[in-house]
Amino acid sequence: MTTKKICSKRWVYTLYNVDGEYILSVVFCNSYVDFSRAFKISSSDISDKALMKLTADIIENHELYKKFEVPHPSISESTEE
Repeated sequence: MTTKKICSKRWVYTLYNVDGEYILSVVFCNSYVDFSRAFKISSSDISDKALMKLTADIIENHELYKKFEVPHPSISESTEE
C-alpha cells in the first residue's frame, strides 16, 4: 500500500493519496476529545477552498458521508511529497 500525504490544514483536515485514491482525514472537535475520521473522496478539485468546504459539510452532515468512511491511512506508511 502506497500512502502519500498531499496537503493538510492543521486541526482541520489532511489529504492523502492511497494507491491512487484520495482519502480525506477530517478532525472532529468535541469539548474534551478531538478525533479524526477518514473518508474516500472522488473530487477533482483538491484546492484548499474546496477541501475546507467539503470538511465543513462532512462535520455538519456526518450521517450523509458515513458510506464513504474508510479506515484511517497508516501514518507509519505515509511519505510527504
